[in-house]
Amino acid sequence: MTKIILAHYKATDPIIYKIIKDLNYEEWLSEIAATSDDYFYSLCSSIIGQQLSGKAASTIRGRFVDLFPNKKLTPDAILKKDDEELRNAGLSYAKIKYIKD
Repeated sequence: MTKIILAHYKATDPIIYKIIKDLNYEEWLSEIAATSDDYFYSLCSSIIGQQLSGKAASTIRGRFVDLFPNKKLTPDAILKKDDEELRNAGLSYAKIKYIKD
């Protein structure tokens, strides 16, 4: 998959090609591929990652997911979580509200 992506950008956008070739994008692509069919997880992950560095977002995302049995996020499971428990995982009150909404 990554070879296809690199080949595409090499042919269509040399600037993007150079950037993704020089970055560690394989981990990012692996995460997207692993969650691409779990839209709710992807939405939560996007909210968590807003205005954070990749490392900080990854740490908080990991703590957040660890709060749930089998690391399975569902709207019902999140709504049952106390805001303080989510806050202790590293989420801001605003992000807790966005995710619960």
